[in-house]
Amino acid sequence: MRKILIAAFLISCVAGNSHAVTWKFIEGTPFYADLDSRQINGDIAEITVRIIDDPAPPNMVEFDCKLRRLINGNRAVVNDTPTEKLMKVACKRSWEFWK
Repeated sequence: MRKILIAAFLISCVAGNSHAVTWKFIEGTPFYADLDSRQINGDIAEITVRIIDDPAPPNMVEFDCKLRRLINGNRAVVNDTPTEKLMKVACKRSWEFWK
């Protein structure tokens, strides 16, 4: 009985967090994005990103999709940049498959 309890305890310790984050590489950018963290509220979109080979914790990035602005840095998103590609992923709604 004691061995079963110890085994159950060890398995529960190893299992840890039940929500595994799936990071998606965004082609042409230095970012990995957590698509499950993406939230859109009106014209504001949020997504969690990690920079490749950076040991820092992930960051939440906010975009104003209508004005094409990065809210965190309060600056415009320029065409054909990694930030624009990240914005497209963050702002894409499921029913807007043509974008």
